[in-house]
Amino acid sequence: MTMKEACEKCRAPLALDAEAYVCSHECTFCRPCVAAMAGVCPNCGGELLRRPRRLPREAAAAAAVDPAVVTGWHRGHLPELLGIRFVHATKDRLVAELTIRDELTTVGDRLHGGAIMAFADTVGATGAALNLPPGASTTTLESKTNFFAGGLAGVIRAEATPLHRGGRTMVWQTRVTDESGKLLAVTVQTQIVLT
Repeated sequence: MTMKEACEKCRAPLALDAEAYVCSHECTFCRPCVAAMAGVCPNCGGELLRRPRRLPREAAAAAAVDPAVVTGWHRGHLPELLGIRFVHATKDRLVAELTIRDELTTVGDRLHGGAIMAFADTVGATGAALNLPPGASTTTLESKTNFFAGGLAGVIRAEATPLHRGGRTMVWQTRVTDESGKLLAVTVQTQIVLT
């Protein structure tokens, strides 16, 4: 959906992060004009709905967090012991890697399910932490993992994205894949926001 850079009625500029209203034909208006039009588009008669503005790609890239810094947050704790390395970190998507080694496998030489769950939990919880308000913390309230295949060797990746970011809870989904892109597991976890 495209929104214009200015209100079509009063021509007031609409900043990228400003509140704006659009109809199904992408007519775009500012809040004061929408109030005066009773929420109906004068061009097509369609309902005007509030839509968030998207930041340009350059601004979104600037919102990235240094993955080395995120990895450092876990120094001295279980994620470091497992060998988790973050390679991409924004408020909307985190990616981390883990090298399979003997200490993380079962008797059958496959990556232990507990290692996969701890990996996914760490990445999802870190995503929630990046979205917390100042002074808040988080902990996992509920977690469910579906396993599809066993990891045998090499590096696995976990990619976490938010399904819900609320003021009291957040829900993150983490997909764990092997080097070939084969899906090993999907974890959906609920993080509580502690203030």
